[in-house]
Amino acid sequence: MKKLAMELFMKKGMTFIFGLLFFIPFLSVYAQTVTPEGDPVNTVVPTVIPTAFPTPIATSPIATPVPKAAFSPEHMKDYLGVGIGSLPYAGTTVDIRYWMENNLALDLMAGGTSNPTSGQDFNGNSIQVPDWGFGLSLGFKENLKEPVHDVFVQLIERLNYSQNYDGYEDTSEVTVSQNQNISVYLGLGFEAFIPFWESLSIEGSVGLTATDTFNEYSVFYNPNYYGTNIQTSGNVFSTGLSSGTFSILSGSVHFYF
Repeated sequence: MKKLAMELFMKKGMTFIFGLLFFIPFLSVYAQTVTPEGDPVNTVVPTVIPTAFPTPIATSPIATPVPKAAFSPEHMKDYLGVGIGSLPYAGTTVDIRYWMENNLALDLMAGGTSNPTSGQDFNGNSIQVPDWGFGLSLGFKENLKEPVHDVFVQLIERLNYSQNYDGYEDTSEVTVSQNQNISVYLGLGFEAFIPFWESLSIEGSVGLTATDTFNEYSVFYNPNYYGTNIQTSGNVFSTGLSSGTFSILSGSVHFYF
């Protein structure tokens, strides 16, 4: 009887020990997957996904603007010049010059005058009578050679247009004279830079000019006076040697910057 009780006690003890061995790991897992409030926690194991480094995009180098060379009479490209000259009917003109290359420049000239005079209408009232003129010119200058330091021999090509209006009025008549000129100029000239101030130059030229001139002349008489109204017009084409529009006699100078 004692032997049977001992075997039964041994079986229950072994069962209790195996139960503890099974239950302790279960408690450990339960403690790791349950929060203090008792809610299960979904644990996510981060997955490392290999990524390729971005391939650098090939870019062309940015072009750096080339600064224009320091000013000198031999390096004129991209420089501007402002000067004075002259045109028929316009008198003194302003000249804008741009050097497209070291030896080639574009010239634009423009000018005008307005000098109204005093007069009288047919009723003897004092009036201002128009008297004006203007001119435009477009041309090129090319440096051919530099025989002396800072003195250049140049080829000059120009197309000029000018117009004027000259009136006279008194109690007996009204007189109007109007002229238009279109001319082409081709010549040789020089441009000399001042040694102590190379940004300043003087110049002159001599060449061949072909001019087409249109003239219009009108006279209107007061009806209270005897006289027949007169109105005439004409066209004259002429050629010949002349000093250029940049004649040194007219004080042609340019300042470069």
